[in-house]
Amino acid sequence: MDPIEAELVESELSPPEFATQWQRLLHSRGMIFTVLFLATGALGLPILWRSPVFRRGEKLLWSAIVVIYTALLLWIVLLIVRSVVRDVIETLQL
Repeated sequence: MDPIEAELVESELSPPEFATQWQRLLHSRGMIFTVLFLATGALGLPILWRSPVFRRGEKLLWSAIVVIYTALLLWIVLLIVRSVVRDVIETLQL
């Protein structure tokens, strides 16, 4: 086999600079709220608790809000499923 020639190319951002940009994005309040309310609900609570941008009291408050929000969404889904199942059962009994 012939040897492969390769050229080492550097990124525009050095690794520490790239990591810093990601950390800033991941620890921004907007990104954390997006994850909590639009993506994962209560599954995003570890992200909230590991974030250095919230104080302990804020974390407790937002945790309670997210748990209530998630429970409300699950309750709404349950109501919709019950309604659909009831309609299906009524339709099949014709």
